[in-house]
Amino acid sequence: MALKDIERIEHTVDLAEFHGVHVWIWRLQYVFMALFITAALLTFAGFFGEGPASRTVLSDAGAEITYQRFARYGKEVLLEVRLPPGTRRVAIPLDYFESFKLDAAVPAPQRQGVREGRILFEFDANGAALVRFHLLPRRAGITETSIGAGAANFTLTQFTWP
Repeated sequence: MALKDIERIEHTVDLAEFHGVHVWIWRLQYVFMALFITAALLTFAGFFGEGPASRTVLSDAGAEITYQRFARYGKEVLLEVRLPPGTRRVAIPLDYFESFKLDAAVPAPQRQGVREGRILFEFDANGAALVRFHLLPRRAGITETSIGAGAANFTLTQFTWP
């Protein structure tokens, strides 16, 4: 039933019903209900943090990086690097750590150092290895970086919500 089909009752008593105001409020309720449902669907999909729309997997030269495209300020995110056999190094630019704080690298790197504006993490691994970097966003906004894993080079773009 449409709003225009609502029966108007004529009273014998003079009442101020403001029918037009009621119709306007009902329409406004539909708009806010649609906005709420849209926000809930986007949240479940992962556009405001973890979820299928946020999880991204990149692979090149036998290496693979899994990360969250969308992060929340103050909530830990995980950057997983799967190294192919024979690869032991991961290189992350120093400016990436202006946007993200490194809480932990698991397993712990055997050695680390800085070379050409990048932090080099060297791991003790004979076969394929999975390295997890636990990161905490330091600021809201877009962060773009290039991470090296052996011969592969990956470009990551992340958005951190406030």
